[in-house]
Amino acid sequence: MSNGWTQFDSRDGVKPVLSAPVDDFCYYEDVPDFVSRFGSLPVECQNCHKGLIFWDDGYSRTNAAKFRRMLADLPFAVYGKYNSDVAVFYFDSRENLLQALDGITIGLVKFGIPGRTQWRVSGRYWQDRYPYFFQSAKELDREYTKGISITKFYSEREAV
Repeated sequence: MSNGWTQFDSRDGVKPVLSAPVDDFCYYEDVPDFVSRFGSLPVECQNCHKGLIFWDDGYSRTNAAKFRRMLADLPFAVYGKYNSDVAVFYFDSRENLLQALDGITIGLVKFGIPGRTQWRVSGRYWQDRYPYFFQSAKELDREYTKGISITKFYSEREAV
């Protein structure tokens, strides 16, 4: 596992893809400027949800093999990363997250993988840095949610 993380990808070109590639829609370096200017997290961060599997017995080659078989068996495709403590999936909607976690929870039981699922909105980093934007790990404070996109802000900034 490089840097402690192993990437996984169950896309096969046939099954619908529920997860989202975090690197395709995150602008980590631009968020602080965005927050200063608009007083909210970008809509991309507001819509970002993270699904998690915490391994109850820790990482093992056996559990990793079962996990890969489970991913191939799911009726949808997901991708993300895992390490010895947790698997992480990113979603651009709560609906996709909850649908995926339902299937993953069933898959954990079916394949005998000791683990439990959890989820959160946006990133823990943003919750630590801007706690007033969050009611909890699963809910943003709607007072600070505006429908402003960082991609527009980013493209305007690059044009200057």
